[in-house]
Amino acid sequence: MNAIRLMGFKADGQAHRLWQRLYLGEEDDEKYVFFSLYPSITETNGRRWSNSEPTIYYCSKKHFYNIIVMFRDMGSIAYYVNIATPTMPLEKENEYGFIDLDLDVKLTEDKKIKILDQDEFEKNGEKYNYSEKLKKVSQDSVKVICEMIKENHPYFSDDYNRNKLNKYMESYRNVLGNKNI
Repeated sequence: MNAIRLMGFKADGQAHRLWQRLYLGEEDDEKYVFFSLYPSITETNGRRWSNSEPTIYYCSKKHFYNIIVMFRDMGSIAYYVNIATPTMPLEKENEYGFIDLDLDVKLTEDKKIKILDQDEFEKNGEKYNYSEKLKKVSQDSVKVICEMIKENHPYFSDDYNRNKLNKYMESYRNVLGNKNI
């Protein structure tokens, strides 16, 4: 059982964020699903921190988003969506990456939708010379995510994600024994 590294880059290829201690829960033609009980995150400035919240990452292979499902201590679940290029394997084994397009959607624990970083998206669109097509795909992706949330798509269903996390934890504990995952 190998740990996965998920890397977010800026449009100029510079590393933006690195998630470690992830495991591949499943993969199909549409997506990778990674999970971790305590992901380690490294920011651009070198700051490292660990998240003690179990987390699932739905990383699309075809669409311009990835969805982070965070299981809070008190039983609630928060959702954070990066508008980003499709996720793909990188040259190194067990590394995957995407380009973060600086536009985000958050679904809070009380089920309110917030569009985040629109100004950063516009600023970096100029800085990195985003094409009109890329800008449109990014904005359309926000609309798609909002519709998925409103339609209670399984990626945004608390029950679905709790069941999925329990399944992953069970199967990987069987593989790893008592080791931390």
